[in-house]
Amino acid sequence: EACLPTRHSPTDASVGTSPARLLRTCKYLRRCCHRPRLGHRLQARLFHRCLSLVVPLLEAIGHRECKSNFTVSDFNDHDHAMCILIEGIARYFMYLESQAGGMPPLSHAAILEKHCASNIDLEWLFHFLRDFGFMYWEMRQAVRSNNSHAIDYIWRECVSFLHTSEANKTQYAPMAILRIFWSEALHPALASIYHANRTISLVGLPGSNVGWDMPIEKENLMISCNVTRPTFERISHYVRQLNFLGPVSRSFEKVLLANQRRSPAKMKKIEADVQAIVDHLKLKVGATWADAREPRLQKDSVLVNPPRTPRPWLSVAAAAESGEFQKWVKGHIDDKVPWM
Repeated sequence: EACLPTRHSPTDASVGTSPARLLRTCKYLRRCCHRPRLGHRLQARLFHRCLSLVVPLLEAIGHRECKSNFTVSDFNDHDHAMCILIEGIARYFMYLESQAGGMPPLSHAAILEKHCASNIDLEWLFHFLRDFGFMYWEMRQAVRSNNSHAIDYIWRECVSFLHTSEANKTQYAPMAILRIFWSEALHPALASIYHANRTISLVGLPGSNVGWDMPIEKENLMISCNVTRPTFERISHYVRQLNFLGPVSRSFEKVLLANQRRSPAKMKKIEADVQAIVDHLKLKVGATWADAREPRLQKDSVLVNPPRTPRPWLSVAAAAESGEFQKWVKGHIDDKVPWM
């Protein structure tokens, strides 16, 4: 199915063509938008920029999972609602394209962006998908499939919104720079090993990879569930048992799952909710391209609440154009990589 392309493809020829020259990535930072999830508090800070669109849209179809200050325990519900919203908005654009009326093809994002700018609500929908929604999906799929190049691209995109003194998460931006530098500067022989094992499968099956911290998280969970009145000695004894039981359990699980017919998806069915988003947008924004393109000023928005919410794509561009962000990146590199 056709869909709006992301702003820049990870296969962009200019990405990563200059090993160990991280400053070259600064030109990508002016195009940074926002991708979760590198800590739920950071995501809440980031996601706050588009809450004015997301919350009213979801509440219009009876979903109230998204909120500005969600916790780790809320994340699955939040993620479920986001998947509904992303697919619903994408299908609305696909619906508009299928109608007669001269809408630019979805594959021509730059042209479509100019046409959407006449209507503030259509402009918000376009930027939500291009700058957030599709890359949110891309991040999830990149981890599952061990697409290391896409993960590097997403780290580049993350640097700007991770640059924060809030939420007790001040080291994520330096970590993003570290990951980009590491990927660019590694010797080719080491880089091949690094990229081949960027994410891992706990049972060795393709398409089910997780981050390297997942085994540690699972071990912590098993200790919490199985060690009564934990002490150092009891935890150490239990971990020694895991060195045997863990591989045996995963080997049995791999055999059982390999012969099991895999379900296309484990998510709850969302077709009805997705269609509800499409119907709501047809009613509020327009059921034809001509209606959707009717000029509408920011103060007259019918989707964004409050209507005068600053547009995040403009604030990101302004921050990049000021030069302060590039100056910060350069200062960090000069401090941490003095030999270059």
